[in-house]
Amino acid sequence: GIDVIVYLPPYRQDIDGPYVAADYARFQSDLQRLATENGAQYADYDGLVDGPQWATVTDDIFGFQEPDFMHFTAAGHKELAAALDRDLRQAGY
Repeated sequence: GIDVIVYLPPYRQDIDGPYVAADYARFQSDLQRLATENGAQYADYDGLVDGPQWATVTDDIFGFQEPDFMHFTAAGHKELAAALDRDLRQAGY
């Protein structure tokens, strides 16, 4: 009796990422299928956060900065929060 929402989080789109494209596409498809098969709502936020709203990470050993594929800036979090708020409201929450 618990409503479940499964969502695909934002994934950096402006540069090539660490995932094999075909594997990531299969993951996306599997996630949506599993949500649907189990009665969960599904939301895809994959391309929601633009490139400049992603963070960088500093290499601990060499000190150089590189793109971060897991974290985004406060502006990126604001985008995700707005999308979640919109979708939850549309779902009646």
